[in-house]
Amino acid sequence: MWPQVYELVDQNWKDLGTAFCSGEYDEHIREAQLIAKSEDTQEILLQITVRPDDVYQRQADTLIVWTELNGQDYALSFQDVEGCTEVWEFITEVRRHLRATQGTV
Repeated sequence: MWPQVYELVDQNWKDLGTAFCSGEYDEHIREAQLIAKSEDTQEILLQITVRPDDVYQRQADTLIVWTELNGQDYALSFQDVEGCTEVWEFITEVRRHLRATQGTV
């Protein structure tokens, strides 16, 4: 999964670079995170916590967009449907799990 990572800055999408994108669950802090590391430098370009009530949208089979709690918009643009589907399934599964356990912790 090597999407282009974008951040919306002043109404323009800024290309942060191509990254390897993975979903990870941190047992210590009990959070699921989506992490995008630069293809070239392995630097973390994006690290976000998947939350149950954030609005994620999948568009045109290869694009995932969302707004963080601080109001910042991001997008992941994949070359292939399979990579987008894998990340989308991680996000939806985490959200489903979080919603199911809300109020029971």
